[in-house]
Amino acid sequence: MDRYMKNVQPFADFEKEIAEIEERYFTFLNSLPVNLAESGNTQFYERSKKREGNPCIAFYIPFWFAELFDYEDENAIKEIAMGNFYLYHGATLKDDALDKKTSNIKLYLQLSDIMLEKALGIYFQFAPKHRVLSYFKNLTDQWYQAETYLRRHHDMLLPYTTKDFEMMGKKAAMLKMCLPLFYENFDSRTLLNVGKATDLAAGGFQLMDDLLDWQEDYERGLYTYPLWLIASSHRQVIQNNDGDTEQDLAEILYLDGIAEQVLEKSNYYLYLSRDIFANLSGEYCVNFLDFTIQQNSSIVDLIQSKKQTSKREGIQSIELVAGLEHLIKKIQQT
Repeated sequence: MDRYMKNVQPFADFEKEIAEIEERYFTFLNSLPVNLAESGNTQFYERSKKREGNPCIAFYIPFWFAELFDYEDENAIKEIAMGNFYLYHGATLKDDALDKKTSNIKLYLQLSDIMLEKALGIYFQFAPKHRVLSYFKNLTDQWYQAETYLRRHHDMLLPYTTKDFEMMGKKAAMLKMCLPLFYENFDSRTLLNVGKATDLAAGGFQLMDDLLDWQEDYERGLYTYPLWLIASSHRQVIQNNDGDTEQDLAEILYLDGIAEQVLEKSNYYLYLSRDIFANLSGEYCVNFLDFTIQQNSSIVDLIQSKKQTSKREGIQSIELVAGLEHLIKKIQQT
């Protein structure tokens, strides 16, 4: 795993550009009234603690899509990436407010609108306003539909179906916002394939996030896929409210093969996405997905190896579980 991580750096091509974009974002954020700036900084760093924000795929997508469509205006690509930066934070601010992950709901919603307006203002420079607004409405509807559908798992132990996994991908609908900006003439088939591949990849990454965030989701009463897998065989444990419940859940998650099952499910969707991007000659996308698939597979191997070692050496389950959880978080935040 370490050797692989050192030799493959799928983000390295864009480190300078992303550093510039972050600097611009904070300059704008800190130009706002103090209460909004503080809320924005808090939300950014909270997101950056997790894999989804460090680094966030949304910032790289304009570079990857530009490769797919032979779009060679480097300055324009950087500006569009800036738009995606605003868009991502606008969408996640709203998401965090709706999920009540903050006590500053009003400020988060206000800041969300500001960020979305900044993003759209950038997009209007590169495509007709009516096209941008129409596409934005379409993606907003997809996002809202997915959020609404997946809320059925709040406080209810319901099986995960094909539609649930489809909606996981559509939750990240905004990742596709910059697609029309790279088209002179719409190629509907290519657009459809890129959209499908993006949804599949987003679904795979959502499963990875669900594994990382299982404790927070359990405390919120959101039964994500890893928690549903636990409940399918240990319902009495997941519905228990005493102080030992989270330790019991952690032992089931890591010692009963559920963590590996979630990562393998994630890889299933990432492979499907990778194959579509490969057919479209999307080298950046393929390299990144190959990297992530290898990362997931390496984690599965490490979990299984650690469990076998613990049996031989008589390591206590509580110590093993703590070690495995730390290991997964450390690797997936790389």
